[in-house]
Amino acid sequence: MLGRGPAGRDSHMDVNISVIQLIRGRKYQRVEDIRRLAAKKIADTIVVMPRDASLPLDDLTSEFPHLRIILFPREMYYGTASVGSLINISMGEAKRDLVCVIWNDMELHLSAAAVSGLDPSVLCFLPLLKDSKGNPVPSLFVPAGSPSMKSITFREPLGILPDGREHESLLAADYCGVYNRQRFIRSGGYDEELTNQHWQKLEFGFRSRLWGERFVSLNSLRFQYLEAISPEESTPDEDYLRFYVKTLAVRYTGDRAELPVGKFWQFYRAGRINFFQALDQFRRLRRWVRQHRYNYRWDARQMIELWGENHVF
Repeated sequence: MLGRGPAGRDSHMDVNISVIQLIRGRKYQRVEDIRRLAAKKIADTIVVMPRDASLPLDDLTSEFPHLRIILFPREMYYGTASVGSLINISMGEAKRDLVCVIWNDMELHLSAAAVSGLDPSVLCFLPLLKDSKGNPVPSLFVPAGSPSMKSITFREPLGILPDGREHESLLAADYCGVYNRQRFIRSGGYDEELTNQHWQKLEFGFRSRLWGERFVSLNSLRFQYLEAISPEESTPDEDYLRFYVKTLAVRYTGDRAELPVGKFWQFYRAGRINFFQALDQFRRLRRWVRQHRYNYRWDARQMIELWGENHVF
């Protein structure tokens, strides 16, 4: 890691939170992107990026004492490490209770007033996202499960909130938002065994909701993309199966959750591995559900029904 970061509260900083900037694309604008964020006077600024000897990173951390840069080997950053694992690691380094996650291809509009007095019972406050032309990007997702609860669908995603009210969502679009650091850590963070970004985000959001956590929109928090948005791969794959077993397949009765043994056959038939590999994976996931059985507050069917009745929790 480069830079030392803040030693304590600095009265010269305008916004007393941590911010994590993840790097993607924009190879020739990266120094500009880092400098633009560091100049915003946010108390604790962390940049997560692949190693690049051509960039004057030491100069940047000297110019901005509140800036730290976490460097990963290129083969790890672009290969073995998922986005969620990068966020998990960075959350462990953050020095403030609230942590904003953003990408370098976004412009952050954030003020001290926007993050003051936020409800500490909320896991993540979600920004209103806009594309490079200023048009709203659908970023609030309300679930609607299939009758058999074998899949999850969404009602039409919202991009604007004309009534000005807070709305709840099932996940943080593009991982972006202002997270409560302690709640994030207690939730276990993003599942690092998932590499598909769509299923990783959905697993974290769905599991967190099943554990009683909330993702709430914040009208005063706005992120704007600087470039065109790439489509996301959401085709069901092996990552979907792990998501399914930890969320949709779980049943909640009494005061605890369990993963029924009978769910194995659907897991096995849908997978692309042999019987014994599937059985081993299912047993490990079933042990995981049992270990966390008292964290669940409801199962997927109950949660979606309550959401439909109350609109928000």
